[in-house]
Amino acid sequence: MHRSRRYSITCDDEDGLVLSNAREQYLWDSFETLIRILAEEGSSVLPPISALMAWKEVPHRKATAKDEYSWRALIELVKNSDLRRVCNGRSAEELVILTDKPTMLKIAGEVTNAYMHSYNLGHRITFGAHKDSKEPS
Repeated sequence: MHRSRRYSITCDDEDGLVLSNAREQYLWDSFETLIRILAEEGSSVLPPISALMAWKEVPHRKATAKDEYSWRALIELVKNSDLRRVCNGRSAEELVILTDKPTMLKIAGEVTNAYMHSYNLGHRITFGAHKDSKEPS
């Protein structure tokens, strides 16, 4: 039986130690969409989107203290935002995922923990296809 491709954050320096849950791409993309929406809201708490998404865009990334603090601020923003209001105008299908606060907070927490692992240990992290994933046939 084939599963769809799943993605996770891993530690390069610990032989691919998995630092996040493996999720399908649409969940990671939905999470990124939420971050972009919150950034567009004009939150002065958040750094530029390129800095926030470096964990996903830049393989073998070593975190800085600033990364860790930025992600903690993002978690607070997600926690305290009315996601239905900020995501207004999205399709009903998108809203189901974008306004699922527990899921969005869990993903944000996993990214934050991966950054903490990277920063505290000086390790590099990479976002990519999960080792056990298989392309659908």
